[in-house]
Amino acid sequence: ITDQICKESASDLLFFSGPIQPKSLNQLTKELKGRSCKRPNITLFLTTYGGHPHSAFSIVKRIRNAYKEGKFFLFVDSVCASAGTLI
Repeated sequence: ITDQICKESASDLLFFSGPIQPKSLNQLTKELKGRSCKRPNITLFLTTYGGHPHSAFSIVKRIRNAYKEGKFFLFVDSVCASAGTLI
């Protein structure tokens, strides 16, 4: 299914499951910088009980900076609460 999503939406996939906090923001930043092959768009699969609101806004900002010309798709299939709803 993930290959199909990549092809149909021309997007890279990013999976995030856990608390939204400065530590997870740093991990996400490393993940975005470490990608060698980028598609024009990104799809974020998000599962979280929440966390720091500032980190949530920073996550979106860093994703948008990494995919400036593309679209940002968000997929929520489970829990997405508190700071997760800000994303």
